[in-house]
Amino acid sequence: MAKKKAYTTEQSYQELVYGKYIFALKIGALIIGIVFAAYLILNGLGRSLGEKKEFLTIEQFLQKDEKARAQYRVDVRNFLIGDVLKYRTDTVFIVVNDSAYLFPDDKGVYKLPEEHAIYDCKLYAIELMLKRSLVELKYPFVFTMTIHKNSLKSMDLSNFREIDSYFPLYITKKIADKYIIQQTLENGESIQRTVFLPDSIAGMFKELYQERFAQNLIEKYVGSGPAGAYKNLGISEFACLNDQEKMEQRRAFFVLTPDQRKTVRNVQIGVQSLYGVPALDEPSGPFFSSLLARKLHEGDITQILLPVFDMATFSLMYPMVRIVNAPFQQDPSTDNFQSLLFIALKSGIAPAQYGLMRKDCPKVLKNGMYADITEHIANWDQFKYFPKFVMSEISLNGDRYFGIPDRVINTDAVQYRRDWLEEPGIIEWFQKKGWIHPKDKRPYIPFDWSYDDFRTIVSLITKNDPTGKRKGMADAPSDFMYLFAYSLFHLVPEQLFKPNPTQKTTWVFFDDNPVFRNGLETINTMFWKEKSIRAGVEISYSAAQSDFLGGRSGICNTTCRSVLWNSLMNKYAYFGKEKSYGEVVGLTSYPGCGRFPNLTPADCNIIGFNSYLKPDQLQAAVEFMKDAYYGESFNNDLFFKVRENRTLGSESTIYRDALASPYKLDTSKIRVNFYDIFPANYIEFFDYIKESQYIPAEPKIENFGLYEPPKRELQDEVFKRMFQKVFMDSVVDYDRIIKETASYCNTVILNFKDDGMVEKLDAYYQAMLEYYKKHVPEYYPIYKERFEKHLKFW
Repeated sequence: MAKKKAYTTEQSYQELVYGKYIFALKIGALIIGIVFAAYLILNGLGRSLGEKKEFLTIEQFLQKDEKARAQYRVDVRNFLIGDVLKYRTDTVFIVVNDSAYLFPDDKGVYKLPEEHAIYDCKLYAIELMLKRSLVELKYPFVFTMTIHKNSLKSMDLSNFREIDSYFPLYITKKIADKYIIQQTLENGESIQRTVFLPDSIAGMFKELYQERFAQNLIEKYVGSGPAGAYKNLGISEFACLNDQEKMEQRRAFFVLTPDQRKTVRNVQIGVQSLYGVPALDEPSGPFFSSLLARKLHEGDITQILLPVFDMATFSLMYPMVRIVNAPFQQDPSTDNFQSLLFIALKSGIAPAQYGLMRKDCPKVLKNGMYADITEHIANWDQFKYFPKFVMSEISLNGDRYFGIPDRVINTDAVQYRRDWLEEPGIIEWFQKKGWIHPKDKRPYIPFDWSYDDFRTIVSLITKNDPTGKRKGMADAPSDFMYLFAYSLFHLVPEQLFKPNPTQKTTWVFFDDNPVFRNGLETINTMFWKEKSIRAGVEISYSAAQSDFLGGRSGICNTTCRSVLWNSLMNKYAYFGKEKSYGEVVGLTSYPGCGRFPNLTPADCNIIGFNSYLKPDQLQAAVEFMKDAYYGESFNNDLFFKVRENRTLGSESTIYRDALASPYKLDTSKIRVNFYDIFPANYIEFFDYIKESQYIPAEPKIENFGLYEPPKRELQDEVFKRMFQKVFMDSVVDYDRIIKETASYCNTVILNFKDDGMVEKLDAYYQAMLEYYKKHVPEYYPIYKERFEKHLKFW
């Protein structure tokens, strides 16, 4: 056996040196191999996509039915811009006699052409770009160009025909005067139709310009007359002018030089993309002089073109304001939002507006993270329509406000399988109750239903399934809406605590509340004996939604906003192509108890404002949101979003925003009947909750010098320590679990005392009695009995 050579220092050094190169070569070879494999995969994928890409001729496009044409429009919009330009070869020249319709290709005194258009209020040009984009969406083979009348002399137009429209159009002769289309319908019948395509394109421009947004805005906000001198007023001073004086100042703004116009826009606010101010620094690409020019042909109306038009509209209204995209883009529902926001505020990069989570109130209001905007909204004509309960939560002392409602009401609600209610064995009960909807003659659940009704319905749904696989309702271990049903306005906290008669603390857990015992017994019976509900720690909110949409449960908690969203955007996604979401899913309120009115106040998210803004910036930030949710920008959105979605064969969320808005809107520009879009009981739901929207909120405990217990924490403990336990064992010691829950809450949550508590409690409860007597008289005797029996000890 050969003896192994000794390992020398020299050998070790050589291996160290050359080994590094060998290793590098191996790594290099590996990288080359990965890149080559990636190339093969991507090349194959690209070829695959290329094979699927279809450039239809005009005749092929017109032969399709409208649904297929809409889908093809979507396909073209998803093309890469190079392919879009390759396909759009049928040119339409739009001839304008006024340079105001020409989008500025140069950036002027700004960084981008888009900024030039926004801050110099090029409304005519941006409106034309929007409408050109709609035409190109409708006719995906068309490429539109705007040219000035003076340029016609230098152009060879022998291959174009002139067509009269809102603007003179020169349409390529590659588009024939007419197309005779043989089309086979779904039933097999063959029909012939004649399409006069140039006339159709011209007709679309005429129809779009029945609404002249730029002209109307200029007439309304600028008008005609002398300009005078620009006074360089702040926004608050500007707001004090009368309408004629404001118009004169806007006219004076347009007389200024470009540099002067840029200088006088000295009130800058940063707004997140979420609220309508997109980032505009995306490269325009090699084919275009501006991002907007590219987005026009890509059909990107909602994300870029329309927001730019809205920004230009607002810039016209407020010539001293400059709106920019904010660098801080965060969802307020994230766990660390408050920490990130605090850092952003301190570093000066926080946006002008951001979400205000009511669960964090009043703490975040008192620590200065949100601005007091009372003076900016108190005299607004929409203020009286705001949901009163929501506004109460984001106010201090009942008269200082720190936010405005978001664009959509988002109240907790109940969705149910309406189609299952039509089954034999179930429908008879609804017929007996008279719960057959007068419009569609189908069973439904009205808003004044009770918990007893809920219990019956979930039992019927469960028993009527011969497979035994479906339940009436599935949810995480909880009260299954029982406490909500027995609480006025579905506000559970009134059930949880009461004044402490020993006066050792201000409050004590409401352990002798009969609602607790009755609720525990009811849920226990429904789960163990009637077996009509399913519960488990594995059933999260999303799992409960899956059970409902998957046909395993008939009733589910939801929000009214998500029901509208699904009915529009997931119309045939869940229940097949035979029945739409709106036909299958009904919408109603939480059940009541039958002893007092079942009132559901409107709920919504809240927009708060940056407390570090200067006064003029804060006013500009508030005015921007007013315009976005209720003003001119919202009117712009109504028109363009509806037409975009109709062209693409889809529904627009603007319908949801209009129906569910907490604001008082003029929706006439939609030109649609809501009953043609949503089921009747969806529309009636919003009518129902808006009736309670204007009821003033109950008096707040803290306004009487008392510390308000952490209600959400108490509610969570009741669900966890009381109601979860009824699902663990069919035999439950109710007294023991109530006592244990009371002990924990009294020791950990309610262990504080206010000075002068008796006098303050008396003032608070007298105010509550007066409140119910005035605003909910049907509930007043019930509350008075509770007060005298359980609450008053003095």
